[in-house]
Amino acid sequence: MSTNTIENMIKVKLVVHPDLGERSMFKRIRESLTRIGRPEVNNIQGSIQQRLFSQNYLLHKGGEFFITHSTGLNILDGVPIDCLNEDELREQAEAAKLLRDWNLIEIVQPDQEVMIDNIKVVTQKVLKASDVKSRGGDWDVIPTYLIGSNKESPEYQAKHAEFLNSRFAERLHRF
Repeated sequence: MSTNTIENMIKVKLVVHPDLGERSMFKRIRESLTRIGRPEVNNIQGSIQQRLFSQNYLLHKGGEFFITHSTGLNILDGVPIDCLNEDELREQAEAAKLLRDWNLIEIVQPDQEVMIDNIKVVTQKVLKASDVKSRGGDWDVIPTYLIGSNKESPEYQAKHAEFLNSRFAERLHRF
């Protein structure tokens, strides 16, 4: 495992509400993270296609919880990526900030708390949080990483290739 990746993960504590247990909170946070991501809106032959690429995930390892970007998970899987870029770190921090503001998590490490408080707010063009009603309606939610899934499955390969192609095109557009 890359220490760079572990150091960049945001260590969190789940805020367990009296009527919900830790397992229910884990599921609620995981679901919330699927609705936070990069929006992409295309007009294809007069039909509006809205896709939301969920970028961040809740990782549970050794009794601890972390908010991490899909790129960090790919690095842990051995994909040859050096480290998370500045935009990915900002997206990860913004997702953690939203979860904290929604009283779903607490940030464990004080230096990460300060960093999250001082990040610039990402515009809606870069990061979008859709509401629960939009989940099955207006937005096609596409995970950029599937935790615990078979990475060899055709479904995963197709969705992952689609995301990587859009990400590659985006990086080329920056130059």
